[in-house]
Amino acid sequence: MRLIETINNKLVKLLLIFFIVSMTMVAGAQCAPVSTPDADYPVIISVTKDSATDTLIFADHFSSLQSGNWIELTGDGDDLHLPYITGTVNILNDAQTKANGAYLEIESYYSEKTYTYPISTYPQCFESDSITAKFWGSSTLAFEGGLQWRLISANQREVLIAYEDILRGDTSTIKSLFDESSASWVSSIVALDGDGDADITFTAPPPGSYMLALVSETASPYQLVLYDMINIEILDFEMSLNNPTSVTQNNIIDLDIELNSNPSTSTGFIYGAIMIHDSAYRLDVEASSTTIEDTYINVNDETILQGNGNIDSFDFNLLGITSLSNIDTSEITEKLRNMFDAGKISIGFSDKITSSSATISLSTSGLSTGTYWVLIGVWEDGDQRELLGLDVKQIQVNNPPLPPSGGDGGGGGVSLVLPSVEIVETLDDIDDVISLIESFSPHAVARLLDQVSTPRVADILEYMKTLEALDILREMSIEKAGAALLTMDFSASIKLMAMLGPSDYQLIEEMAKQDLDQTAVILEDTVKMLIMNVDVSERTLVLMQLTETLEAVSVPTLVDLFITISKLPETPATVAILFEAMSLDALVSIVESWIEVDELSLFTVIHSVQTTVINALYTTMNNFYRVRMYSLLTYATIQGLPEIGVFSFTSPVVVPDNPELGEDVTVSFSVMNVGEEADDYSASLIVNGETVQVYSNIIEPGAKVDYEYLITAVEEG
Repeated sequence: MRLIETINNKLVKLLLIFFIVSMTMVAGAQCAPVSTPDADYPVIISVTKDSATDTLIFADHFSSLQSGNWIELTGDGDDLHLPYITGTVNILNDAQTKANGAYLEIESYYSEKTYTYPISTYPQCFESDSITAKFWGSSTLAFEGGLQWRLISANQREVLIAYEDILRGDTSTIKSLFDESSASWVSSIVALDGDGDADITFTAPPPGSYMLALVSETASPYQLVLYDMINIEILDFEMSLNNPTSVTQNNIIDLDIELNSNPSTSTGFIYGAIMIHDSAYRLDVEASSTTIEDTYINVNDETILQGNGNIDSFDFNLLGITSLSNIDTSEITEKLRNMFDAGKISIGFSDKITSSSATISLSTSGLSTGTYWVLIGVWEDGDQRELLGLDVKQIQVNNPPLPPSGGDGGGGGVSLVLPSVEIVETLDDIDDVISLIESFSPHAVARLLDQVSTPRVADILEYMKTLEALDILREMSIEKAGAALLTMDFSASIKLMAMLGPSDYQLIEEMAKQDLDQTAVILEDTVKMLIMNVDVSERTLVLMQLTETLEAVSVPTLVDLFITISKLPETPATVAILFEAMSLDALVSIVESWIEVDELSLFTVIHSVQTTVINALYTTMNNFYRVRMYSLLTYATIQGLPEIGVFSFTSPVVVPDNPELGEDVTVSFSVMNVGEEADDYSASLIVNGETVQVYSNIIEPGAKVDYEYLITAVEEG
């Protein structure tokens, strides 16, 4: 699933077109080309016409970023927050058909697979920006050569058309799309490094839609191996936005949008926004190609793409959309409300206008309270123009104040009155309590429960659905919410902690403040629950939401929690698992702080951390802490550390230089770090072909260490 392509298209295509590319063209590659599908290359398409066969090879993506065959972009622009996306691919195992005089065969190694897109941000890109693309390849791709980066001037629709043509038995479109001579630019031939990775930095071209692909291509017979491909939208204009950061439920949100530099238009600008609740800001995609003719894609159980069932005239129907000019906004709105839950989405469009500024109004009537992500887009009317401006903002929707107890709320309708604290405390059946409060907003219920005893609050929340309980916890006072989580049944606390997001970090802070040991146990059990029956390679993705939340917690609190967990019976490995799932910047801060507090407990954790993580940590840390961490590492780990310093060794000096047999001899030499950073080294003293002494140490930049070795001359040498 290529979430990047979701965020970068016209407002409607923002959440639709991307799935066409990502689900029907699985990108990636492993090692050398293959003739039959396998675990590395699960999908192979071949088209034979006039005795010539063209082959397209697509390999699997994996849910982890570092070894998943994904391209990640960074740039000068602001990072945009992307939704969490998972997808399931159901694909035909083996299908052959004739189409327009060609023989088409699609072979697949598996019939179904589920995976998750591991990248959560995407940079705004403008002309002349510096953009870096990092290909995170599988380790089996190490040192693979003959690859080339190509920046293609094309949008998602053009890629879709190329794929449609393949299913019609015509490969000329995709050949032309990827042709080196027609690309905006191509790199020189590149090879992947020892981890299967590669990166390139380039200057953003003029505004428009582009595809950046890492490919290997052979002309005769034609074979295209697509390592990965990602959409890059170079925006025309930066936008100035004036929007509230919070709003009371049932009020209107006015988004004032202005295109910088006051551009003009001959066809008209269209402005739009989609506001989606944080809990619904996710995309569950199902793509099915169980027959060639009837490929379809569902997003959040809503069909957005459907084949027409006729292979000779194969064509996708995307909600009836063929251009921006004929969009039925009512149909689009209905589809999006079905995809994201009507109570957690608000959509607004402008008319076609010539002004370079506009105000989009979004209604919050009937919306759930909480955090919302607002995707704001501006484009020019016409079939071919792509997005001119894009931004993502965060807005909080809050409940209105409660009316006075016993009042009619000012609406003149039926009076709804919360039960008293006494009733909530004394009713025997928790179900009866829930029935009395379930009609009220989370904010209203939270205000009531703030006055109820903590054990009773814990009992009530345990009986509620997890998401409903979480909405109420978020509205309660932080002290009461933290106490309730600590008092609940463990299974309920664990489920709730697993659902916390980065904006909930204060809950964890408060829990640790009230009871560090109990919070550590809950956190540990949450990790164990999340990774149960999960392959090691998938852990980082499964733990992504939890680690993002933990990284928002203060470093001292995190260190205290991790130290406590590491001292629980047989649990240092739990902290090691979290280490491996966290971002490198966060991990460096945690380890450096931990070293200051309790090196011994860190020693028990660090031995369980994967070597790749240790190496990345070691090379990124401050020299002072790197030296201290070095003492915690095993000899085997030290041997695998990457070299940071650059060393100069003097030749051994033997005194006397011509000793008699039986005479004592002193051998001396020096080691100096002539690099810019502290590092360790290993030096061996060899006499007559036999290693007699091994020296190792850490030397600061510019420092020198002198060694002497005493030996008795027993033979010539």
